[in-house]
Amino acid sequence: MYTVWEQRKLKELFKTSKNKNNNGLYNQTDILAASLGTELIPKKIFFGLKSTEESVKNYRIVKKGDLIYTKSPIKGFPNGIIRTNKGTIGIVPSLYCVYNLQKDINPSIIQLYFEDKNRLDSYLFPLVNVGARNNVNITDLEFLEGNVILPKSSEEQSKIAQLIEQLNTTITLQQQKLTLLKQLKKAFLQKLFI
Repeated sequence: MYTVWEQRKLKELFKTSKNKNNNGLYNQTDILAASLGTELIPKKIFFGLKSTEESVKNYRIVKKGDLIYTKSPIKGFPNGIIRTNKGTIGIVPSLYCVYNLQKDINPSIIQLYFEDKNRLDSYLFPLVNVGARNNVNITDLEFLEGNVILPKSSEEQSKIAQLIEQLNTTITLQQQKLTLLKQLKKAFLQKLFI
């Protein structure tokens, strides 16, 4: 049996996080990054951006279940991307918006909802102003003003999230097999036509 889906403002589901690393509990090794095709993961490459022991005290703390909006352009996503933290506790630069869950929902369903670029663009376009330097101008609170459509039942949200995550895992495994088969074909062709 399927449950009713409902339209909700994101601010009914999440609230702006006030948790900052003021006391220096976390350091540079605890910095997390959001990127396309991955979950929120420890940042290994810094692309020239250096953080110091002092600067990370202004970073925002991210806990399991928190929603993160990058608020900066990322490869084909001019208004940024949205991720949920599925486990690793850490910190993110203050440019990222961090939101704490305030309702009984599966936070993974929010990330899945916004993985579709058209849906993400439709949500962000009315809320975002792009500045002269191609930076995204939106406050933490403005981001929460849009609507999402979700199953009312948290059980159904979890089932949907689990199904999509299983599909993503299967796709990744098949892509790895395809890559290996292409390498094998290339090796055979090189040995056959010497």
